[in-house]
Amino acid sequence: MERYLGIIKIFNIVAGVLIVLGIIALAWLMIDRSRGTSQSRAPDSRTAIEDGAIALPAGFTIKEMAATGEFLFLLVSNADGDVLLLRLDPRDPAATASFVIETARP
Repeated sequence: MERYLGIIKIFNIVAGVLIVLGIIALAWLMIDRSRGTSQSRAPDSRTAIEDGAIALPAGFTIKEMAATGEFLFLLVSNADGDVLLLRLDPRDPAATASFVIETARP
């Protein structure tokens, strides 16, 4: 019986050490990520785009613009009152999508 208690004690000590090491590693990763200094970034990591041009549909002008962590959204309209929502992906220009917004007209 005492043999089993010794095994359980060793298991508890090892489990406690693993929990403490896991918490330390998690805290370190969170701090490193908040600083943005991670050396092991994925190949698709974000980089600043220095130059670029956005080709709008003919006759459309930008009314509003918003950005998220991954995309740039443009609300564009023309003189006739047609409205488009453009979703731009700076990492992959081919993934650009447009959505027609139906507006009620009197």
